[in-house]
Amino acid sequence: FAYALEPYAAIADFRGDEVTVWSNGQHTYTTRRDVADLFGLPLSHVRVVTPFVGGGFGSKSYAKVEPLAAVCSWRVRRPVKVELTVEESVLTTRTLDARVWLRTGVDADGRLVARQARVLMNGGAFAQNGMLVSAKTATRLVGPFKWEAVDFRVRAAYTNTSPGSSYRGFGGAHATLPAEIQMDELAERLGLDPVEFRLRNIVDRGAVFYPNKRPLHADVKASLRMVADALDWTQKEPPGWGKGVALTVMDSGAVPVGRSEIRVHGDNSVTVLTGSAELGQGSRTVLTQIAAEEFGLTMDRVRISQSDSGVTPYARTTGADRTTIMEGTTILLACREAKEQLREMAAELLELPTGEIEIEKTGVRAAERSLTWGEIIGRYFQAPDMEVSGRGHIRPVGDWGLIPPSWENPLVGVRVGTDPETGDWWVGSFIDIADIGLAINPALADGMDTGSLMQSLGIALREQLVYEGQQLTNGSVLSYRVPEFGDLPDEIRTFVIENQDGMGPYGSKAHGDGSMSSVPAAISNALYSALGVRLRRAPFTPERVWRAMREAAAGGDSVASEPTGIPAWWTATDRP
Repeated sequence: FAYALEPYAAIADFRGDEVTVWSNGQHTYTTRRDVADLFGLPLSHVRVVTPFVGGGFGSKSYAKVEPLAAVCSWRVRRPVKVELTVEESVLTTRTLDARVWLRTGVDADGRLVARQARVLMNGGAFAQNGMLVSAKTATRLVGPFKWEAVDFRVRAAYTNTSPGSSYRGFGGAHATLPAEIQMDELAERLGLDPVEFRLRNIVDRGAVFYPNKRPLHADVKASLRMVADALDWTQKEPPGWGKGVALTVMDSGAVPVGRSEIRVHGDNSVTVLTGSAELGQGSRTVLTQIAAEEFGLTMDRVRISQSDSGVTPYARTTGADRTTIMEGTTILLACREAKEQLREMAAELLELPTGEIEIEKTGVRAAERSLTWGEIIGRYFQAPDMEVSGRGHIRPVGDWGLIPPSWENPLVGVRVGTDPETGDWWVGSFIDIADIGLAINPALADGMDTGSLMQSLGIALREQLVYEGQQLTNGSVLSYRVPEFGDLPDEIRTFVIENQDGMGPYGSKAHGDGSMSSVPAAISNALYSALGVRLRRAPFTPERVWRAMREAAAGGDSVASEPTGIPAWWTATDRP
């Protein structure tokens, strides 16, 4: 469960044949489409406004309570508010859970050959976004490795449980946990160091490792060496301590479609119009920085107007780590279009060819004469309060037609301490890589990574939804436990790699999911190093660790209690 601080809520006001919805969802424009389709209205008659959102993490993707609020308002012809409690929100959306059967082939030299997987996902009572999560899980089973052949089949099933849908990482942890545990197992059988085994098989920078996809724009091998060095990988740990690494690659960024607008005012201030929503990820700050940088302004001279379909241009979604690289690019293009207009105006004012007008940070220059942006507008229109508008858009053609727009490579190393008597454990050190092209706002980038770590610790530590039959038993703020500050590692080190080799503004790359997908697998591998038991089912609660040690001491498999066979209903030709 994503456990955003703000539960689902919406206000709808249906007047005549038009409706306005105030939503705390992530996707302003897809919600507009859902409401329009519900009533058979043209898009121009539906306005969706998304104010500041108190967290989403994917769980507020697509419409949740907005259609219900709209129907109620249509019925009573008055504004209606629908607000869920935290307990009701738990029953509305959760991450899908999965059972993965994985088989990996390797040759005598330690080179990966083939991987085969069958994945069964619990989609819950409604499909929501479960189909896309299933597809992404299959994609992320590839990892950043060389393969001669792969065979992945993923199924999502309807069940009488809470609906499964989007969650930060989008199938990343589902794939990385079994895949990276198995990589350690293979290394052990081959007598190889786990880091060395991975280094033999990671694809090189620039390789097209996934057919018809964008080449890998990261040096994953160098990043893995960096993490290993920071962990003192070859240094032996004292009893009860262990180290582990895990990595994957993720295709980030939703469909690259969107528009933004810029208004340059006669007083040297700027308004940015963007359809992306502010969820707490800091998009308002980063998008302001881009506009301020382009016009040579301080940030207090830039105002952002966001996520109001009646005012702001179209942005397909806010999610999949797309805002900085995609909406940021549309803003960058809009700024540059506006500056070209201002350049042409300046040429007319100065009676010079446009080619002789040089664009500078805060205006234009021609020989010894210079004009600020505001001076150009005031003199050209003879109205100091006039403005100039610029527009920018992206669409899936050219560079933006090559999917994904950005690869992310969650790569982490952990050092874990344990209490063999109780099965309790804690993370002493956490090392991760943030290969983000350029950190437009370093503090926000670092905060994004730390937040990702905190959420992924929840997957490994204790977060789980417990059912008795079809009834959820722990869907409350008291019984569903998320990580606390006391659970944070003693040491957190993030290496930020800024090669300016991304598609986004100034060479930035997608950065939002962070290390989320790889942390549980790295912790499982570290627990094996410390205790000699494999934990293949998250969360790794002290009870599960203790029981695994008991089973191992009795000569059994550490996960002997878990079913391992392929389901009988899976056809023989589908079975690994």
